Amino acid sequence: MAGDIIRQLGMVKPDGFKGSFFRSNLVLTAHKKGDGRGSRKDLLTYVRRRAGESGIIYALTRKNVESLAEFLRGAGVRAVPYHAGLEDAVRARHQDAFARDEADVVVATIAFGMGIDKSNVRYVIHREMPRSIEGYYQEIGRAGRDGLESDCMLLYSWADVLGHRRLQEGIEDLELRREAQRKSVAMYELAEAPGCRQQRLVAHFDETIPACGAVCDFCRGTSFTDLVQPVQPASAAHVAPTHDGELFQRLRVLRRALADAEGVPAYIVFSDAVLARMAAACPTDEAGLLAVPGVGPAKLARYGEAFLRALRLG
Repeated sequence: MAGDIIRQLGMVKPDGFKGSFFRSNLVLTAHKKGDGRGSRKDLLTYVRRRAGESGIIYALTRKNVESLAEFLRGAGVRAVPYHAGLEDAVRARHQDAFARDEADVVVATIAFGMGIDKSNVRYVIHREMPRSIEGYYQEIGRAGRDGLESDCMLLYSWADVLGHRRLQEGIEDLELRREAQRKSVAMYELAEAPGCRQQRLVAHFDETIPACGAVCDFCRGTSFTDLVQPVQPASAAHVAPTHDGELFQRLRVLRRALADAEGVPAYIVFSDAVLARMAAACPTDEAGLLAVPGVGPAKLARYGEAFLRALRLG
């Protein structure tokens, strides 16, 4: 009947669009703790492999956050802690440092992330299992907002479920407590389930997709252990970069200088994805720079001269 009325009135029925929960640039990896892997040393090895890139490591308690952040800092990593127990000014300072690429890693409880809009987070690691599938999905969604491939690593165990239960004992409402416990178990079962992780994750949100084929550890045939192995120069030589790595880093340094001068986060100038395209195309004039996706007339006018100088140096 609604359709008949719309036709009689000459109205055009608006198109309906349904988004997908599938994030094809997020590579999901899960590892069950208890085999000696997933230690602080493993995380340090991984973070060092991603030196100069932005990442978030989630931990369950404030104590775990402080301990891991201190360990990483002691090993020379630009890491800061973030949790609700810190003074407001300290939290704001740490969040700002991360947004400006002055800190590479934030070690945080779930208190971190709601106010951050940083496009170039290259990895999210859960050192302990999240409280729910919904929380997990929200937290990994803070990686790869620029569309570039990003790692999402989940370390989990039944001990994490028991840890959640101890915290959930403080929930006075019995039904809410049971619901929280049910969600923790569901998260554990998702991590344990065989098959494509992307397929099973979106199925929780009533979406059906084929096996991802390339963006989870199951479909790739890789593991957490593969990710935390030190890079071997001999094998690394066989990987052809998609852009000039040295030029890309110079552009990142320039971006940060411009952002600092304007008092804004680095991604406001250009995202990592745009810088990668610049380094690959290496334009030398305004027309070429404007042809790079993500460079519009306003940003060309504002930043074009500085970036073209860097690009001409090659």
